[in-house]
Amino acid sequence: MIPEDLQSDQEIPNKEAFEKIIFNYSTSDLSRENLIFPQRRVAFRWRDLFPELQEERTSLRIPEGEFLILLTPTANIKNWFAALDENRPFNGFIHTSDWENLINCDPALAVAFEVVALILQKNIFKSYAETIRLTHERAIG
Repeated sequence: MIPEDLQSDQEIPNKEAFEKIIFNYSTSDLSRENLIFPQRRVAFRWRDLFPELQEERTSLRIPEGEFLILLTPTANIKNWFAALDENRPFNGFIHTSDWENLINCDPALAVAFEVVALILQKNIFKSYAETIRLTHERAIG
């Protein structure tokens, strides 16, 4: 479990800010109208999350060539659905909550998709830099 001191509080002041953070890739209007602002959410800082994952790998004695993917309901500062560690690409996370704001199906399907996507990303691209260079800059999915 990732300690709370690795998290940061994020304020979402109004609907427009919320749409930039949460909905700007969604054509869905699933739950926007019922929200009250300002909203606050806890979000992981990447600089803290990935070293913590490496510590977990070490403490659990997970070999370096095997995946360690944290499934967490906590958001992250960059608001990514999922990511692998740039320096240790077998470590990663998937944000498991808020999917109901983006898709109209069981969120477990989206999380399962992200697990597969991270494994494919690691095996298709030679490095994190290549991944960034050859994939879209803004989420389109």
